[in-house]
Amino acid sequence: MEKINELLDKYFKGNTSIEEENILKAYFASEKVKPEHMTYKPLFKVFELEVKINYPSKRKKRAKRFHLRTFFYTSSGVAAAILLTFWLFGSPAMQSDYAIVNGTRINDNEIAQQMAQDKINKVGSMLQGRLKPLESLETVKNRLEPAKKIFEIKNDILDIKQKLNFE
Repeated sequence: MEKINELLDKYFKGNTSIEEENILKAYFASEKVKPEHMTYKPLFKVFELEVKINYPSKRKKRAKRFHLRTFFYTSSGVAAAILLTFWLFGSPAMQSDYAIVNGTRINDNEIAQQMAQDKINKVGSMLQGRLKPLESLETVKNRLEPAKKIFEIKNDILDIKQKLNFE
């Protein structure tokens, strides 16, 4: 009886092992329950009833997940195969390269490349003309470098004068 009291104390503190809980369940399922422990008997009776309850199987949920997962993998595989087919073989509309210049469709690659090169050259010459003022600013900056040195020399002279006055 002393052991049952100790097991009950451990049980309500949450420190019992599975074997100790099985001992308590067996004790309260028997007819030898002491009158002082009768208040706990309904609690352990619930465990017996719980074992008899037939809960829905988890396998049904897994089966649905399996079907959804299978559908997902299958549909993504089919989509990938279709994309790969279009990428490798292309559609007839995608097979010919062309460019549209001023609303006119040009199918010849060489003419399209020549027109693109002409546009690139035109942009390059425009940029070169606009960068000339920046080049003149660079020359002004280079010519001002000696002036910066004059200020440094002036500061050095002032430092020397201060040192001479203190000594």
